[in-house]
Amino acid sequence: MQLRDCKFLIDENLPSDFTLYLRNQKLDVKDIKEENLFGINDVEVLKLSRDENRILVTQDKDFGKIVYTSQYSFTGIIYLKPGHISGKIHTDTFEHLLNSDLIFKSSFIVVAENNNGDIKIRLRNELKF
Repeated sequence: MQLRDCKFLIDENLPSDFTLYLRNQKLDVKDIKEENLFGINDVEVLKLSRDENRILVTQDKDFGKIVYTSQYSFTGIIYLKPGHISGKIHTDTFEHLLNSDLIFKSSFIVVAENNNGDIKIRLRNELKF
């Protein structure tokens, strides 16, 4: 599947301008903050993304730990690095992902790191536990 065909859940730690960017790309986006779900625990966030078949976009590496250690089922996780940076860094990174030739298969984790414009993408597809 291509990312443009997916639905996304935006974690509370990402800035609102990033969510706006995704909507301007005509993507199906749900934002934790806008849904007044700020502060729910990470397992509840994963459950929401799984139940709604949404890819979780986050700056929080704990989600990867949860799915690996507890074997929690999930649709997909996009982990943006470095964390707690301006939305512009993340929009540039996500634009790179959207324009990539990568094929995403169910239960995937992407680590996307933007180091001053040098964007590195690591993809692990079809994670089975």
